[in-house]
Amino acid sequence: MISLMRTFLTVILLFVSARYSQAYPNFIGYGYQSCLTCHFNSSGGGALNDYGRAVWASEMTSKSIFHRNMTDEQMAEKSGFAGSWQLPWWVRPGVKYRGLYLVRDVGSQDSIDRWINMQEEVNAAFFLDRDQKTTIYGAYAFRPTPERYNRATYRGDKPNEWAIREYFVKWQYKENLFLFAGLMDKVFGIKNVDHTSFQRVKTQLTMEDQSESVKAFYIKDKFEITGQYFIGNIQQKGSLRPVGFTTHIDYLLDEKKALGASYLQQKNDYAKRNMYSFQYRSGLKREGDSFISEIGLVDETPTGGSSLKGLYSFFQNMNRLARGYFLLMNFETWKPNIESRNQESYRYGLGLLSFPWSRTEFRLDVYNYRTFNPAQTSPDTWIATSQIHFSF
Repeated sequence: MISLMRTFLTVILLFVSARYSQAYPNFIGYGYQSCLTCHFNSSGGGALNDYGRAVWASEMTSKSIFHRNMTDEQMAEKSGFAGSWQLPWWVRPGVKYRGLYLVRDVGSQDSIDRWINMQEEVNAAFFLDRDQKTTIYGAYAFRPTPERYNRATYRGDKPNEWAIREYFVKWQYKENLFLFAGLMDKVFGIKNVDHTSFQRVKTQLTMEDQSESVKAFYIKDKFEITGQYFIGNIQQKGSLRPVGFTTHIDYLLDEKKALGASYLQQKNDYAKRNMYSFQYRSGLKREGDSFISEIGLVDETPTGGSSLKGLYSFFQNMNRLARGYFLLMNFETWKPNIESRNQESYRYGLGLLSFPWSRTEFRLDVYNYRTFNPAQTSPDTWIATSQIHFSF
C-alpha cells in the first residue's frame, strides 16, 4: 500500500510539474509581487492591511458553497475586523487561530496522531496619521510548548506559552523608503508558510526565531532592497542571541516574474553562520498558477571548530483548481555537508489549500521524508497534516 501510494504521488508530481509551475507564497500568480502590498510588514507574514483583507475576500475566497449571492465588491466591503462597520481610522485589530492535526508514520503500527494549537494570537496596528505613514504594530500570541519540555526526564524551566510574538514601528521616511524597528522576522529567502520545510528549519528561520532589529526597505520600479541589523531576542540568554545582519534584493523581470538573492551573517558565543540564497518566483499564463524555487547554502562554524557547509533546495508548485482551491506540490532536498557523499535528505509533498469561506483557510498535506546514507538504511517516513486557520 505504501509503495503504491509513493508511486502515485511521484507520478502526479512529475506529471503536473512538467506541465505547469506554480507557488503559494506571495501569490505572484495573481500579480502581487511585493509583500508590502497586503501586509504591514514589508517582508510579509503577520496581519493583513485593509487592501490585503479585501484581496483575500474578493479574489481568493471561494463562492462555491457560501457567498454565492454576494459580489466581489460586497465581499471586500465586509472583509474588515468588524465586517462592513467602519472602524476608527487610527486602529486595525486582529485575531488569529491556527490548529493542526498531525499523523506521523502514516500506515505504521507505531503511527502517532495529535491535535496541535499552533497559533492563538491577538494583534493590532495603530496609525499616528491618516496617511498611515507611521504605524505601531504588535502581536501577542500563544506558543505551543515543544514536546521535550513535557517529558518526565526534562529538568528546567519551561518557556512561557504566551508572549509577544512581534512588534515594530514602521515609518515611511520617503515615498520609496520605509524604516522599521522592533521584534521582527529576519529577512532571508522566500517566506514559505510551512515552518517544517528544510528551507525554514535548516536556516533556523521558523515560527519563534524573531529578533530585535532595525530594518530599511527601499522599493522603486523593478527593485526591492532590504537591509536589516539584528541583535537576537531579549527573551533568550545573552550567549545564545545571534547578532548580525541580513540583506535581500528582489528584481522584477516582468509583472509576474522576479529574481531574488539573500545574504545573512550572524554569530553568538557558540557559532558563526553565513547563509546565501537565490530565489526565482514566477506566475504563469493562467491566473493563480505560479512557481517558487530557492537554493541556499548554510555555512556554520562552531567556536573552535571547522566550517560545515550544508546545501538546501526548495521547489513549490501551486495549481489553481477553482476559485479558492489550489493544489500544492513540494520537492525539497538537504545535504548537511557538501564535502561529503554520506547523507542526503529528500522531502516530497502533495496538498490541498483552500479558502472555502470568508476569513478561513483549510489545508491538507501529505509528506514523504527519505534519507540516503551509505552507512545505514532508514525507512521512509510519511506524515499527514490538516490545518484550519481563522483570521478576523
